[in-house]
Amino acid sequence: MRNFCTVVLGLCAVATSPSFAQGQPFDTSPEWEIRAGGGALFVPSFLGSKDYQLLALPNIEIAYGDVFEASVQRGVRYSVLQASDFAVGPVAKLDFGREEDGSRTFRVAGNTSDALLGLVDIGTTIELGGFAKYSQGPFTAFVELRQGVNGHKGLLGEAGVNYARRSSMLGVGTIFSIGPSVKFSNARYAQTFFGINAAQSLGSGLGVFAAEGGIHSYGIGSTAIFLLNERLSATLLGRYDRLVGDAKASPLVQERGSANQALVGVFLTYSLFK
Repeated sequence: MRNFCTVVLGLCAVATSPSFAQGQPFDTSPEWEIRAGGGALFVPSFLGSKDYQLLALPNIEIAYGDVFEASVQRGVRYSVLQASDFAVGPVAKLDFGREEDGSRTFRVAGNTSDALLGLVDIGTTIELGGFAKYSQGPFTAFVELRQGVNGHKGLLGEAGVNYARRSSMLGVGTIFSIGPSVKFSNARYAQTFFGINAAQSLGSGLGVFAAEGGIHSYGIGSTAIFLLNERLSATLLGRYDRLVGDAKASPLVQERGSANQALVGVFLTYSLFK
């Protein structure tokens, strides 16, 4: 289940970052900034689960404009090439895997799931890859591709478009964003998280299933960032994803989970250094 926690943490880091949500041209005079905070999320117990848990999550981020960013949630990324509204660069990230016994870091409410019993643990993975994004007015298109060098050793990626605009609500500056995205992977990644081999079938009671690569989900997410003052902001976020293809067809999802995945959350973030 830690794999899904990694995905969620990554979403939170994106959602609570005003520079990403604005969808504006890249910063021409960047400054160092350190942001810290925390919040709560109501999410599925694991990717493909029908049960939900409440998590209390920290959020720490170091950024240098749009050029450099480092956080536990989104990893480390550096824009080696920036031209006008386009950026491309490398990214490194940790995927914390999945625990067979249903244990999960940061869980404060909701029962642990026994749906994964017999499917063995998935170890922590270092993922290396690259990203590219292009902004035009209020729209930002992005794509990211990462390869696991250990652990799941799979290839995964995401592509999407984000629309963002600034406004004022109840006298408070607000950044609202919304956009669709698609997630995809190769067969090795899909088999690790959605496939069932003979030994796992015997241990879990689920049928043998060979998962192939391709698109495994479509989704849409939305955030509202309220700029309470120069340093403090509050973020509301929500997202819905629909598993498709072999991710949806997996016995784990069909018999013990759901293809419909949703989350809601709230975060407070404070700029320690700006």
